[in-house]
Amino acid sequence: MSAAILGTEDVTSSDMISHLPDDLLLGILSLVPISEAMNASLLSKRWISLWKMMPVLEYVENSCPNMTSHGFLEFCRRSLRLHEATVLKTLTIKLKKQSVSLILPSCFPETVFKKLVVLKLHTIFCLEFDVSPPVCFRSLKSLHIAHVWFRYEESLCRLISSCPVLEDLLINEVRLRGRQRLEITNSPSLKYLKIKDFSGDIIFTEDMPNLVEATLKVDQRPKDFLRFLTSVEFLSIPLHAKEVLILADKISQRLLHLDLCIYGKVPRNVLLHLLKHSPKLQVLKLQEIDHYLTIEPTTLDPPPSVCNPSSVPECLSFHLRTFQWICYGGTLEEKEIVRYILRNARCLKTAAIYAYSRDRRCRRKERLMMKELKSMPKASTSCKLVTPRHYY
Repeated sequence: MSAAILGTEDVTSSDMISHLPDDLLLGILSLVPISEAMNASLLSKRWISLWKMMPVLEYVENSCPNMTSHGFLEFCRRSLRLHEATVLKTLTIKLKKQSVSLILPSCFPETVFKKLVVLKLHTIFCLEFDVSPPVCFRSLKSLHIAHVWFRYEESLCRLISSCPVLEDLLINEVRLRGRQRLEITNSPSLKYLKIKDFSGDIIFTEDMPNLVEATLKVDQRPKDFLRFLTSVEFLSIPLHAKEVLILADKISQRLLHLDLCIYGKVPRNVLLHLLKHSPKLQVLKLQEIDHYLTIEPTTLDPPPSVCNPSSVPECLSFHLRTFQWICYGGTLEEKEIVRYILRNARCLKTAAIYAYSRDRRCRRKERLMMKELKSMPKASTSCKLVTPRHYY
């Protein structure tokens, strides 16, 4: 019976996928770990060497359950030697939590250093960076390190300093054996910096004139870090209340997004002083966490020059779209701050105020705070006021 009578297509039609352009096939292969991409070479002659030209390589140890950890690293080493693409856009290495030690750069062929653009190291139990002979990632622009334990303190510093054109640096949940000290050198080209869950000292030895985005979620903010914010557009940082004035003087006039975790209480005039120095600000997020400080909250007496602005800050009149306050306690000063922003932010789309009471049993106080917030006048008729009870 013919296919037309059956109403189905001819199942013996040619392989349509194999006739797709190389760029499209390489894009498909880049979506899976390299071990699976190499298995595709068994399909036909068309696929035999295709994986060698992949611009994105992802080595995930869990994708090779039949290999030992030593065997997986040997697989990484051998397959990288066979890679033939002139540019390696992204190389990802993700090991098991209790895998063997990884020593860079000995696991890579020398050719990888010359063409690698993005390096991602994830879940590595023990990593060591050996610099004899000296190694230089001349093309590396992005370095992401997450859930990695370094065998030696200086290994991380050496790895970063070997990337002279680095633009994007992410360090998340990294541990160093010995003294927890992270020194970042050779970073004038750095544009995007994210450091999360690092409990030691962070030291920058050079200026970062091109820094556009900075996120620091750490126990100790780097000393003198505020001086690097002359060009930043996105900033998320913990500060003590007394440092808000310093931030206002150092902040970039191009700042669009500001996320502040403040230790202590910031007076109304100081916050408005900060807004006055952020004329393009579109997103403002505040969190005051004085209720669980391990040290005494810092008191702040602003100098006479810091007073309520005679005119509404430009960002409130023309740019602010999102306002968020976590751990809002409903004090007189806090109410005045929220009332001022709502009354003057003419372009505001969302205002999220998360009420907090020291006494978890005092739900009535929280309900009264939320009721009071909803009754405040708003300059923006399209503003949506969100008042959930908690933010956890």
